[in-house]
Amino acid sequence: MKRALAHLALLAALGFGVLSHPVPHAAAEPAATPPVRDTGPVDWGDPSPSAAAGPHAPSRFHRIYPPATQAARDWAWRRIGTRQFACLDAVWHFESGWRVAAGSPEASFGIPQAYPGRKMASAGADWRTNPMTQVRWGLRYVTARYGSACGAWSFW
Repeated sequence: MKRALAHLALLAALGFGVLSHPVPHAAAEPAATPPVRDTGPVDWGDPSPSAAAGPHAPSRFHRIYPPATQAARDWAWRRIGTRQFACLDAVWHFESGWRVAAGSPEASFGIPQAYPGRKMASAGADWRTNPMTQVRWGLRYVTARYGSACGAWSFW
């Protein structure tokens, strides 16, 4: 009986948030808002992955991404937090499947499906092949156009 009561007390404490298992970035604040108009490359911090980067960006789609794409996803997750990243992940999963070469450079292209694709050159000369360049440009665009990743998901 004591054991059952202790178990119930533990479940109640977890349910009310008294005892909680820390979830990485669950309460992360969104990153500073990027410029509204495209002003060229913006330094949003070091996008290179580190050995101590920790857990990967969550995905409800359970896919395995190429290392460079996963690094770009992780970077975006750390920049905008779990809630906003869930929206961004959904939009870009359905738009491009997070594929760098999705579409055509003359039309909608890349992870964020920029139209035309060459618009992403403002984020870097390697816009055709580098997922980090595409994600950096895409985050600027989504924030400028929709206010947030969840604003884009609501619109989508």
